[in-house]
Amino acid sequence: MIPVHLNEEWSRRLALLPETSMGSQHVDVILKKGRVIKNVVIFNAEEGHSPEPFDPADIADIRLSTR
Repeated sequence: MIPVHLNEEWSRRLALLPETSMGSQHVDVILKKGRVIKNVVIFNAEEGHSPEPFDPADIADIRLSTR
């Protein structure tokens, strides 16, 4: 797993969404070029682990994962 640190804008948005499990959210990250990275685990709406590397500056949207 690749470590991820979200910027303040995405952290604020995730803080408004429900947790998937205690203290974490499982999300799908949609990048600006259309690539989707599924099942990224974010802890406390800011730090997390991704199955693939990506630059947080390239995020277009983050949605709770439906798995």
